[in-house]
Amino acid sequence: MDINKTLEDNEKYLKEVFANSFDFMAKRLQMPCGREVLVVTFDGLANTAVVQEAVIMPLMGLTFGSREIEPKNMSEVGEKLVYGVETKVKKTMEEVITSCLSADTAVFIDGMDEALVIQTRGWARRGVPKPESDITIRGSKEAFAETLLVNVSLLRRRIKDPALKTERFKIGSESETDLCLIYLEGKADPKVLKILRERISALNIRYILDTGQLEQLICDKKSFLFSTLGRSEKPDITASKILNGKVALILDGTPFVLTAPYFFMEGFSSADDYYNKKTYSNLIRILRFASYFISVLLAAFYVALMRFHMDIIPTELLKTFLYAEKNVPFGIAGEMFLVLLLYEILREAVLRLPSQISSTVGIIGGIALGDSALSIGLLSAPAVVILSITYICSAATNTQVESSVILRLLFIIAASLFGLYGILAGLFLLTIYLCGLTSCSLPYLLPAAPIKKQIIEDGIIRGNTEILLKKEEIL
Repeated sequence: MDINKTLEDNEKYLKEVFANSFDFMAKRLQMPCGREVLVVTFDGLANTAVVQEAVIMPLMGLTFGSREIEPKNMSEVGEKLVYGVETKVKKTMEEVITSCLSADTAVFIDGMDEALVIQTRGWARRGVPKPESDITIRGSKEAFAETLLVNVSLLRRRIKDPALKTERFKIGSESETDLCLIYLEGKADPKVLKILRERISALNIRYILDTGQLEQLICDKKSFLFSTLGRSEKPDITASKILNGKVALILDGTPFVLTAPYFFMEGFSSADDYYNKKTYSNLIRILRFASYFISVLLAAFYVALMRFHMDIIPTELLKTFLYAEKNVPFGIAGEMFLVLLLYEILREAVLRLPSQISSTVGIIGGIALGDSALSIGLLSAPAVVILSITYICSAATNTQVESSVILRLLFIIAASLFGLYGILAGLFLLTIYLCGLTSCSLPYLLPAAPIKKQIIEDGIIRGNTEILLKKEEIL
């Protein structure tokens, strides 16, 4: 709908649109020249002090030199009267409504068929928090917040380069959520940028609330097990990826930022790897790789040995296993399924409960799964030991926990049906699947497959700090 020249019609339309909205504010003013003005904004979104000082007072002629100004059009109002950092002239009511819902203030003047939108954002927000999931010993203790501009500023503070570009998109026909694509021009892969722009522009949704939803909408479609977009809540990690040619996606309203492309190897690296000495960092990184495969395969390996390959187990150890298993009412595979599913339920309960009682529930659940289940013969001691090792190793590779849970169960099924041959066949199929995955059209196993020079510099092992800080790009 076009803006009407009659102020009363514009005011009536807006009040109908925002009927029963107590935070909607529409104030009528009179300029010194005698013209009627309507100022529209939302309380709680806009900064009322800024609206008062930068918009209302100049329009009423209460600031120096403003009484002598009689604007001829809206552009002149923005140039000579109001004090907003950013002002835009809008011609339709839909544009004005969207701007007001984004915390801006709109000004209508009787006799003009345009509106002036002034940036007056001042919604409630928390300060820069500490990270809760990306825990590091060294490095920055800052984390992203829920406000888009705050998150962009945290990255600009670390990358003082005019080549750092920020492209803004609106997602969701109802939520109109701001999304920022941020990258270094000249370093980011143009193909990756093109793919991301096309996928974002093609979204036809009503609303979006978190980057987790965005990841599912724009990721490569074959990736139902592994994440092909990175996720972080630390500005220093994201800045490092941008400096190495990646693209960050910042969604307003969430403290988690996505990065693309994302490769399998990245799931085993930590910010501390680059802040600590090379030798120690490489040892820890190798242990993470080992921990991931132990967490996925240990339970399946135990099931395969006990069902099909007892002759491989040393005699004394086999006697111990058989003695422990003789009174368990479930089969080997059933027991492992039960203990793993019970732990997943316990872990989910601890994550969802308030922090004041989650530790208590975790302790009680651990005792129930451990000592109590053993004493009544519900579980065997080897199953509890395997469970403990599995989830200690799983915690060491927290970024890959989603894929490890599903793969663990699939490998147990394969082991219970075909033994070690089932595990080997599963590993073969998993390798084929990983080789077929892509992240924004790039192979998911880069730089290991296809092999590139970067595998020596920052793959399974980390290269020298000087080499890493000097190289231009990773793609």
